[in-house]
Amino acid sequence: MLKEQLAPVAAREFAPVFVALELSRAKWLVGVGTPQQWTVRRHQVAGGDVAGLAALLRRIGAGEEQRSGRPARVHVCFEAGRDGHWLHRALQAAGYDVYEIEPASVAVDRRARRVKSDGVDVDKLVRTLARLLRGEFDACRVVVVPSEAEEDAKRPHREYERLVKERTGHCNRIKALLFAQGIRDFAPMAPDRLQRLAALPIMPRLKAELSRECRRLATVIDDLNEAEAEMAASVIAPDKATAKRAAVPMPDPLRTKVAQLFRLKSLGVHFSTVLGGEVYYRTFQNRRKVAQYLGLAPSPFQSGDKAREQGCGTSPTARSPNGSGSASATSGGATGASPSSPWRANWPSRCGATSRAGCSPRAPSSSAAEPTRQRATASAVRRIREGPVTAPCPGRQKPAGEIGPVHPGPRDL
Repeated sequence: MLKEQLAPVAAREFAPVFVALELSRAKWLVGVGTPQQWTVRRHQVAGGDVAGLAALLRRIGAGEEQRSGRPARVHVCFEAGRDGHWLHRALQAAGYDVYEIEPASVAVDRRARRVKSDGVDVDKLVRTLARLLRGEFDACRVVVVPSEAEEDAKRPHREYERLVKERTGHCNRIKALLFAQGIRDFAPMAPDRLQRLAALPIMPRLKAELSRECRRLATVIDDLNEAEAEMAASVIAPDKATAKRAAVPMPDPLRTKVAQLFRLKSLGVHFSTVLGGEVYYRTFQNRRKVAQYLGLAPSPFQSGDKAREQGCGTSPTARSPNGSGSASATSGGATGASPSSPWRANWPSRCGATSRAGCSPRAPSSSAAEPTRQRATASAVRRIREGPVTAPCPGRQKPAGEIGPVHPGPRDL
């Protein structure tokens, strides 16, 4: 509720104003609330009109100052989504207190037919922001917004992952079209793919389609090699990088972390860049938050006489490595495994879970091994944060300047 006696944030030295934005392509719906009034006022701004939004916020702040006789402090929130983080940075640079909220963390009515509209959503966001600012930290989860340099450092490995998917799609399409003609031994990744395609006894229109598909595949392969070279140039020493691999450097702290990860056993350029850019650029307060970010936190289910463990989360935060073993492996210990290892494939047999007809197997229970993986992941965070790695892990030593195989191995996927 937005009552003054229930809102400690309404201190005597300023008058708080709670503003929520419901963003869309055509228009932005702005909801405004104060501790003295339950009703949420609504305004409308054209989509993308930051100048118009800033003018509206100034008018709202001036009106609250005139009404209360105290300086107004405007708090703004909106749900993270398609617009990214640019609006957060723009409003923060203008001097406003901005919160980017995770949409799934906002509590909603659990009835089967709940009312859903932009007006209802913006009212809910205003009241959620008021709860958060008066000390109810479980009201929602606030997104940690990276800096522009940190966000830009994510581009190479994200583009690399997207290009790998495109390459796989083109290869599968070529193989499927030829398989339907009884041709099973065609290799789309071979350099002489066009010459081999020209010699195939197939119909002309199908051959023309496959030629265009092969040309698109060649373009994707070139882009993939360029993205991989850009990641390698950010990891290896500058004096060993060739002129072709010269790229925009990462921020120094992030580049240092990626280089430290690359020195560890079995970590290639791509996986080191993913861990550094998606996980270890953040600061975690404890190992539980690391586990939650990576999808390792347990999920207990307890209600009345029912008590069971649903297993560790299998859906890590978007863009983080898929699975606990990927991050645990960076600690150099034997705990955890790679996402493609048999550990995940053998969940039912390892954890005693059974499978009924039409039901998928249960995830493993969070037993004593789960805190072990959490500690291993947290130790990797501390090693990367506190200082350089003095020596690589035992095993094969990487020669100076080596950047690993051109195509990622199982640990790099």
